[in-house]
Amino acid sequence: MAARLQFLCGMMGLKDFREFAAWQRAEELRVLCEAFLARPGVRDRFHRAQQLDDAAASAPRNIAEGFGRFKPRVFAQFVSIAKGSETEVLSILLEARSTKFLTASEFPKYETAAKRAIGTAVGLIRYLQRSTEPPTREP
Repeated sequence: MAARLQFLCGMMGLKDFREFAAWQRAEELRVLCEAFLARPGVRDRFHRAQQLDDAAASAPRNIAEGFGRFKPRVFAQFVSIAKGSETEVLSILLEARSTKFLTASEFPKYETAAKRAIGTAVGLIRYLQRSTEPPTREP
């Protein structure tokens, strides 16, 4: 398994999941959502607060877990799950705007962060799906 991880990372020049732009954008979105949820009254009154917290936290965790699976196509599946969570975050943020928990003037910051995370995940998925698996060595 270690050979597969080295193969993938060697191709991309990365050694740690935190180096992937997709993880970085997912983490930025998570932090932004945490700041929103820390506002007075949001956790108490916004009925999607827990869902937002869960979805935002899920994305970087899934990218990290997929990286640890050592195979590009499996990694792509986990990044796809992260992309789904990022899309869920965007949907919940749209609801926060429509219910006035986010103002029309502040919403674009959140939308941009979500779209950046989604777009970066899409790029990584495409790359991973095109990657060839290294040959498995027989013991």
